Amino acid sequence: MEYFIADPAGNITAFVFGSPDDRVAETLLSDSSLKIEQVAFLGEPQQGGHIKCEMAGGEFCGNACRAAGYYYILKKSRVRGEEVIVEMSGTGGKPVKVKVDAEYGTAFAQMPLPRGISAIDWDGQELPAVVFDGITHVVAPYLLFESLDLCKEKMHDMCRKLNTPALGVMFLRDDNNLKPLVWVDQAGSLIWESSCGSGSTACAWWLSRDMTEGSKGYRFVQPGGELEIKIDRSLGSCIMQMGGKVKLLDQPFLRRL
Repeated sequence: MEYFIADPAGNITAFVFGSPDDRVAETLLSDSSLKIEQVAFLGEPQQGGHIKCEMAGGEFCGNACRAAGYYYILKKSRVRGEEVIVEMSGTGGKPVKVKVDAEYGTAFAQMPLPRGISAIDWDGQELPAVVFDGITHVVAPYLLFESLDLCKEKMHDMCRKLNTPALGVMFLRDDNNLKPLVWVDQAGSLIWESSCGSGSTACAWWLSRDMTEGSKGYRFVQPGGELEIKIDRSLGSCIMQMGGKVKLLDQPFLRRL
């Protein structure tokens, strides 16, 4: 099987051509020399989109989604102002629009909106949980970084309790410095990610929860880079875009597994 590695704001991802395969994902993730944080599979679209992207654990990942769109544009030798429709896992079958500007090396995904915010108890702390179709993100004060139980057993139990295939804990500082931890239940992977697109979106959603109309932008500084979130709200509608820099580490050559 062929694959390449992409770097969307430090969230290093291996993209494999073919159907999702747990053994392939495990092989890639166990190779420390690749320095990847996750595995995605690219295939032919089934719903009229341009490209299909499925995460190894079936979750939603905004960074992988926009990197897939960026790859598609480079493959077609296009440069800027292009919109790609990505059929992404964890969206409930709703394709995602990705705006790519290859000249500046950026890609912005129009993010699926959360289904809501709930309050959960985590080790005696009441924390907000922003619920998406393919992942739930808990927004936690940065000061709780060393005090919350974050072991795999705890993350697995919380996934079952929240009925979600993946769970993030976003440790957020007042200056929007963000440290993201993501657990994917099916893959059994617990990773301190270099950046998290859906987690950044969850933080922006939480911070803007009282805004009913208008536009606002957030920039979240994470270990591997920065992600921007743009929110446009009007009565009865909301559009959220997430993005920033993307690099393909293997262009123009592919690796073989």
